[in-house]
Amino acid sequence: MRIPIVLSIFLAAIKCMCIADVNAQSTAMDSLSNSAYAQSYSWQQLYDFTVLNKVWLKDEVKSNFNRLDANAFLAKGKWIDAQGATQLRTLNLGTEGKTNLGRFSVWGKFNYHRSMEDSTRLRHQTRTNADAPVYFGSLRNNYYERNVYTMQALVQYGFDQQRLPVTLGVDYLVGNHFSNNDPRGRVSDFQLDLSAAVGRVLSNGDIHVKLLYGYGRERVGVGYKNDRYANNTADPLYINYYMNGFGRAKDQVRDIRYNDDFIRYGTDLLFSWNVFTDYKVFAKAGWLYEQQFFKFYDSTPLTYSPLNKYKRNTYDLDVLLKSSASDASPRVYRLRAGVVDGRDYNYEIAQNNYVYRKESLLLEASDRFKNTSVKAALGYESTDSEDGSVAVSLAYQTLKPALEINQQIPVAVQSSLIPRISISYNHVLDSEFSLPSAFIPIFTQTIMQHNYLYYSTSSYQLGLGLDYQVNHARLGNVVIGLYSDYWQPSASMEKTNDIAAPGKDRFQSGIRLTAFF
Repeated sequence: MRIPIVLSIFLAAIKCMCIADVNAQSTAMDSLSNSAYAQSYSWQQLYDFTVLNKVWLKDEVKSNFNRLDANAFLAKGKWIDAQGATQLRTLNLGTEGKTNLGRFSVWGKFNYHRSMEDSTRLRHQTRTNADAPVYFGSLRNNYYERNVYTMQALVQYGFDQQRLPVTLGVDYLVGNHFSNNDPRGRVSDFQLDLSAAVGRVLSNGDIHVKLLYGYGRERVGVGYKNDRYANNTADPLYINYYMNGFGRAKDQVRDIRYNDDFIRYGTDLLFSWNVFTDYKVFAKAGWLYEQQFFKFYDSTPLTYSPLNKYKRNTYDLDVLLKSSASDASPRVYRLRAGVVDGRDYNYEIAQNNYVYRKESLLLEASDRFKNTSVKAALGYESTDSEDGSVAVSLAYQTLKPALEINQQIPVAVQSSLIPRISISYNHVLDSEFSLPSAFIPIFTQTIMQHNYLYYSTSSYQLGLGLDYQVNHARLGNVVIGLYSDYWQPSASMEKTNDIAAPGKDRFQSGIRLTAFF
């Protein structure tokens, strides 16, 4: 495997970051240890915002913040959507780091994710393309293995005495997903996004314009090892189903092979400004267009039949307000709002058939009181999916308050315990569902009823965690953590089909190891 080679390259790069001569101005952020920086919800909220929007890398991300992560967890339970796995085992390995080198600011991240899923059924996809109108599935529970590699890098250089920053970014993902029992599927995918931004530093802030271009592909194939299943048309568990729309499923025992070739491009306008006396505001308004072209390939590799062309526009707003970081941690407020509009052109009926719309709003606040970090959030989401040809539709609106607290408790000169508790409630405000019974195949009935019951039922989540942190003069900071999370619906479901009903709860437990250096 190539994991050790790639990982060692990243580790070597990050080690170089650690020993580089950094002449950046000392700030309250840079005076923190890497572990204290990572344990603060406020600093991490600012870190996530900066890495996502890219252009404030130099001053808003801690210099020489380097970490190595290993995380493993087990999740079990049937309170999942139609694409979920009853039992899931995962392993995550990752490394990331940032440094300032003169006029250059550099940040990089590499992650390897491996998951083993038991009892995945209904919708078999890469999980990164959830609103796509074309996918395949089966009623039978399948075992899946997934390997996903992601790599991200940013570099920023300040021209004209740091008054003209130029930022370049690259995001790359490659994945392999397969099941090893009949009906067996194999999905491979890759995505590459490139971005470039040019800014201008003003007397009281800055402004940037960013452009993005990306492309990628998902390649799907389904087959059988056992010939007696390959010719089966009687047992619905071993029949593959092919969906082209939101409810236009049809059984297709063999010859499911198609590609999803997509391109995306967009632009962002970003600015920051010092407001009042002790606060600074950052804002991003963005637009992203994506086109997905689904093609069925016949026996000749050079020819294909078009299945569906799905176009989606995403509009998003991201605003962050932070106090001056004169103490150990700033006070941070963040607002995120977004709209996703998607519609397809279905070549089987030669017209638009599927429409999708999602509206979201998220308010977050983070603060630190002595050794206690607090993060509160309130989210709203409205989703509407419709299929015109078979009159299937699902719409729901949810409101989600959440609270998370951790506290650092010294237990020795160079070590401390950090307990964590989180709680959230997913309250369903409204839901609508339409599924005509006539001429609707069992696969459509099952997947639609399952998701309707899951998304129209309120639920809550409770999480507990405990980290043990060791601070060593030579080795840096090391954190070993245990955590568990529990989900459960807060109301009983009106079951119309037992095989489509989600389960009663979901439990997840894991261990993580993080080294800061």
